[in-house]
Amino acid sequence: MATNKHQIANLALSRIGSTKFVTDFDTDATAEARAIKQIYDLILDDILEAVRPQFALRRATLVEDTASTHADVEWAYKYSLPSALVCIVGLENAAGRLVRSDQRLAYALEHDGTKQVLMTDEADAVLIYVYRETTTTLYPPSFTSALAWQLAAELARSIKVSARLAAEADRMALIAIMEARAQAESQGETGGEPLPAELAARNS
Repeated sequence: MATNKHQIANLALSRIGSTKFVTDFDTDATAEARAIKQIYDLILDDILEAVRPQFALRRATLVEDTASTHADVEWAYKYSLPSALVCIVGLENAAGRLVRSDQRLAYALEHDGTKQVLMTDEADAVLIYVYRETTTTLYPPSFTSALAWQLAAELARSIKVSARLAAEADRMALIAIMEARAQAESQGETGGEPLPAELAARNS
């Protein structure tokens, strides 16, 4: 299975019948290279959010945001969010234990005019979230395959491929995502959220 970004991109291209493989995202002038460079990070975030793999799960003790002028009388605490956050899985309680999905601590995401902040009534909140992990050697085969198939499905919309190949890429992307998600869920807590609606719609 692919072990770096170029190999993942080229796996995606091969799945839609392209042989115009990428050797350097910065210097390659092909339409394929330009398209992949434009969408790769967006698709990676999509797959990380959909799969919520164990290698990308992080815990962070949130820091109360005292600089923001944003006020909200509904919540007791306002926290800054960590960098490279893709999506939130939940909050741990004060004892440092993640409660069941139907008992998750309440919170809201709001914008203070310059950045997004997390509002909650929980003191010393610990955030469980999906981190934008770009180290491809950490990706298991199921995640790599899902990422490559979703790239292939998106590339099929921007470069000229047959309708049959495009439809097959859409179908295989959805299957691969569900398989990767099932593997992640078998390894531990992933949040149990449904497939993001936007991603499901693109592959329907």
